[in-house]
Formats: sequence, structure tokens, C-alpha cells
Amino acid sequence: MWFALACAAPPAAAPSLPAPGPDAAEDLPVDVEVILDPGTWVDGTWTSASGPDDVLVAPAPLARERESFVRYAARIAPGPGVAVVSRAGCSPVAVPYELDSVTTLVLPYPACAPVDALPVPGGSVQLARTELTRAEWAAWSLFEPEPGVPEGGPEDTPVAWLDLARARAWCAWQGGRLPTRAEWEAARGSPSGEPVWNATRERWGDGPQPVSGRSAPAGPAGHLDLVGNLAEWLDDGAVAGGSWSSRDLGVAAVPPYTRADTIGVRCAWDVGP
Repeated sequence: MWFALACAAPPAAAPSLPAPGPDAAEDLPVDVEVILDPGTWVDGTWTSASGPDDVLVAPAPLARERESFVRYAARIAPGPGVAVVSRAGCSPVAVPYELDSVTTLVLPYPACAPVDALPVPGGSVQLARTELTRAEWAAWSLFEPEPGVPEGGPEDTPVAWLDLARARAWCAWQGGRLPTRAEWEAARGSPSGEPVWNATRERWGDGPQPVSGRSAPAGPAGHLDLVGNLAEWLDDGAVAGGSWSSRDLGVAAVPPYTRADTIGVRCAWDVGP
């Protein structure tokens, strides 16, 4: 799967409008040196090191420096955008960035499937063991805080209030994608047939519960909360499973712009045949 560049382009002036002033030049593309992240220390761990097979796909590079495989020349318009890096062994990674007046852009990007992912039975896909948590969302510091996502609360509480586009963007940034309906159902296994809400609670709660310390209900491979806590976006735009405030609804169609405190996201990663 390839991702289109979402870099902001200079607005086209209507013929009837006056010519743009001197400040308009600030919106024009500029020559930028793009560096694929050579690695960063995070909490004592060296992470996100680029490899010799990592390639900048978009924005289209103008040149690549001979001395290093991680340096490119490109022409980019200032402002927010999304670059695409092809990584060996996983799907291309979409990396959000913000280009201001600098002429060097460093693109940090994560690994492919995270450690906390489990194989989906009968397939060549891994699915996150739990729904996206606050701690994971906080690591996505390249984007502004999501409007409507309440601040505070345990770090391992699932994040809700994400529409379909934001859910897809999050998984792309992680080198993955949203799961298909078949993958999600395979990971869930046969539903228990019992009323589902919050999994370990005997009654409806007042919000999603932390994922730590939870052991049931689990799918055949160990995935948690596929029938409770939050409903989850699928790649076709439907949502699957029950939430903290509803019984298990199976799979339901909703508008792609839907943002609710009952819908979250869980990513999938292709791991080969």
C-alpha cells in the first residue's frame, strides 16, 4: 500500500483577486535536506534506527547524497505534511512533519510491528494485543493533541474520539494499517454469547477501562477486548465489537467522520507469508 503525500500546497489565486503580496513567498516550496532518522535515545533505549533499505518515497526526492543513504534533497512547501518512507520487511511508513523556516527536515519513524502484537490465527498478520492506549498516543508528538480526547487518566486507558481518517493515519505512522473484517473476526474467535461490556465488569461502566491486568475475554491468540471496552475501526470504515456502554454489536456501519467515546483503534501489521 502506498500513501499519497499530504504536504500543503500553495493555494491557487483566483484570476479576479489581486496579485499576492510579499508574504506569499513564504508558502512556496523550498529546497530542503531530508534526513531519515538515524536513531534516537528514548528512555535509555536506541530506537528507530534507519536501515540501508529505507527509502524516501514522498515527497519525491530530487537527489540522494552519495556518502549516506539517509540524506536526500527535496522541494517542500512550508507547513504540515506527511512523508512516506519505505521500510524493508513492513508496509511503507507515513511520517507527519511540520516544516517551518529551517532547510533541514529530520523524519523520525518507528519500527514495523510493535512488541505488543500477536499473530492472527490462520493468517500472516499481527494484531495489537490491546486497543491504542494513552501512552502510545502520547508518543505521536508530531501531531497536535487530538481535539476531544480528554486529558489525564491512566496511561493504559484506551484512546477514543478518533474518526476513521485519524485511525488510519495512526496505524500508517506505526507502519501498519487497520485490520480487515476477516482478520478482526479471526482474532476474536467465536463470541462467548454472553452480554459484553467492559469484559470484567458485571454492569455498564462510565468509560473505557485500563488494559493492564486484564485476562478475559481473550481471543484464541490472546488479543484482549475484541468484544468490549471500545468498539474498533476496521479498514472498510465499519466498527466492530461492543464498548463500555453497549453490548457486543458485531460489525456495524457508521459515517467515517464519527468521533465517539465508545470507538477506538487497534492496528494490524503484515508480517509476510
